[in-house]
Amino acid sequence: GKCVTFQCGEQVELPEDGVYLLQTRARREIGYPWTSHNAMVVSLKGCTRGTDASGTAHVHLNRAVTRVDELRVVVTWAGDVRELDTHVYTSAMDQIDYSVCGESVNGVTLNLDSCNGTGPETATIRVKPKLGYSLSLKLVGDPAATGSVWAGSMARAHVYDSTGLIAVFHVPPVDHSAAGLQWWHVLAFHGSQWKNEGHDLFRVNQLSDSSLPDIAVPGWTIMEAASRADWEEMSGEMHQLFVSGQPGPVPVLMPQQLSVLTNMQGESLLGVVCRTSHDSTDGDDRAAGDEEGLTPAQKQMKAVTELLHWTLELDKKSSSVNAQAMGLPAEECLNKEIRERGVEECYIFRAAVSASVEVSLEIFRRLAAVVKRSPLTSKIRSFFYLHGNALLDVAVTKRPSNSVSRVVEAILSVEAMWERQQRKAFDMGDKVQVERVVGNGEFLPGTICKVTGVDRLHVTLLTRPTSGDGGRTRTLACGNGYHNFTAIAPALQDLDIVEVHPLRLRWRCSALASARTRHQELVYIAKNMDLKDGVSPEQRRILQAESALKRCISMLSEKFSE
Repeated sequence: GKCVTFQCGEQVELPEDGVYLLQTRARREIGYPWTSHNAMVVSLKGCTRGTDASGTAHVHLNRAVTRVDELRVVVTWAGDVRELDTHVYTSAMDQIDYSVCGESVNGVTLNLDSCNGTGPETATIRVKPKLGYSLSLKLVGDPAATGSVWAGSMARAHVYDSTGLIAVFHVPPVDHSAAGLQWWHVLAFHGSQWKNEGHDLFRVNQLSDSSLPDIAVPGWTIMEAASRADWEEMSGEMHQLFVSGQPGPVPVLMPQQLSVLTNMQGESLLGVVCRTSHDSTDGDDRAAGDEEGLTPAQKQMKAVTELLHWTLELDKKSSSVNAQAMGLPAEECLNKEIRERGVEECYIFRAAVSASVEVSLEIFRRLAAVVKRSPLTSKIRSFFYLHGNALLDVAVTKRPSNSVSRVVEAILSVEAMWERQQRKAFDMGDKVQVERVVGNGEFLPGTICKVTGVDRLHVTLLTRPTSGDGGRTRTLACGNGYHNFTAIAPALQDLDIVEVHPLRLRWRCSALASARTRHQELVYIAKNMDLKDGVSPEQRRILQAESALKRCISMLSEKFSE
């Protein structure tokens, strides 16, 4: 019960042998609010040693948490362990680790990553009411990861909130001979319980060979089932979560909204589903059914239907504007896919190219309804304004021929694909054709590079106008009452840029050109077929593809010019 107080650099003599609690506190005059920290020291026959392997008492000070919605976890260790890595998971499918050290990801920041030594590693969580959190530690540099290594690590996780230290976690008891235990799952909690006493922290405190703790993580398990194309498991996970109401013993990572869920690669749940197609080469799903008579394509469509249904229900329950998306991924989710993976890897492009045909048709049916009731300035309309041409082009060139016409028809049902053509509402980057001479029906391909007003557009020509006529053709291309572009900007006179009225333009659809090229190739093959001995399966597929592309050309011609 004796207390000895001393300042930094001061030598003291302990009054007697024994175990002492060493408490370190920063001086207030240094201008920063710090918490105190404790360590144990042993005094024996005048020698004082710390409790780690080196005999040193390591004390790590931690700046005090000042926000009432923040939690901080400070991890330290000793022994022969070289490194522990801190991993924080959220129900929005975020994983925060050393790769994003110093960055805030959905309010979670790994402030300090210790690569060699005894720590500390520090993670700060700015708690959001709709998110669940789980914190785990990974043992690095020891493939065996035996229980004895963990037991000798003296690893501790100190948890702080604005009131100070609220919990300390120690490595749980473990069989020293157990191997492969690379993970220590420490704690979990849900933001909706933050205001409860103790924040309802769940003490997971288990060693495991799995990167995820044995707590309810349905958002992750649904995503993992979809990535394996295990549609029965995906349906089962959703049924357990949303129908039976039993997501697991501790639903800390239960997703509040599936519409904003992405995996660590930035893919939406629907985007993962659209990776897999069960269409057979002749367009029919003839794979053997299971004991219930369901084929893989039918199982996939059942899982997609349930996914869209529960996504919508969760959005309604959360009173989210995402409910207007009819179960499709939210705009923020689509933007994340585009930002992290590129536009051709977002769920809309995958639906056009690689998804099973029935899945693709259902997605575009819903997109058509969403776009129809969205304002002209909405982001989803802007997506089709900006990427619609490329979307059609990849569908025509990459979609299997047995389903291409059905998918193209579904894409064209989205009015944002063609509505601007009717209004002559051109924008920068649009691919167009410029009428070369007024009234003669001859056009030059180009791309709009600048919009200077409602009646003047600058177009970069892809085909240089005929020279040798003293520039007369170029002047005519800028005609209809407007002067040659070179007269407006002489410095650009060597560039193929013209200024024209919108009435002189029409849209150029690269998908239509691609369809015609592909169709001509198939027509040539069909004309040279030897059909004396009947039609072989391969010849039948070619004829069906030629017919499908012919239908695509007809549909595209109604909406676009080439």
